[in-house]
Amino acid sequence: MDFIDVKYINLISARFQKFKRVKNNLYNFRCPICGDSQKNKSKARGYLYQVKNNTNYKCHNCGINISFSNFLKQIDVEIHKQYSFEKFKEGHTGKNFVVEEPKFEFKTPEFKSKIDLPRASENSSASGYLQGRKLNPDKFYYAKSLRNGQILLNKPLMIRSMMNQGSLFQCFMKRT
Repeated sequence: MDFIDVKYINLISARFQKFKRVKNNLYNFRCPICGDSQKNKSKARGYLYQVKNNTNYKCHNCGINISFSNFLKQIDVEIHKQYSFEKFKEGHTGKNFVVEEPKFEFKTPEFKSKIDLPRASENSSASGYLQGRKLNPDKFYYAKSLRNGQILLNKPLMIRSMMNQGSLFQCFMKRT
């Protein structure tokens, strides 16, 4: 709860029956909306509490759950206008939620050294395999082993087909 919320809670606290501060950022009193229990006047089930940077009101009798701004609007319209004005002066506008602007820190990417793969047309078994499927072997690359995915992590390659002796890859690049 910010200073303005606490100020206006203390300002309207005299209007509520059984009002007490339970602990820091938590207040308890009889619900002014439903009136709480009619039989037992000692029950106080209305709470003002903090959620992130916002103050909310909750009644455990009638189940109402609203922001402090809307609660204040139901209790006293004039005090709500003063509250809204002070919040606006402090820069807290919108849906009563105050969210700090995120700070972005971008680091330039560090690329690993380029891995040169031989063309599939240079390997006779890979070339025969691709020509049998009527594919151009010059557009594919050939790797004998993947070495724990090292080739896949360092180059923008997509697996096209796997062979027993090695792997065939086709490189997909954006045209600029």
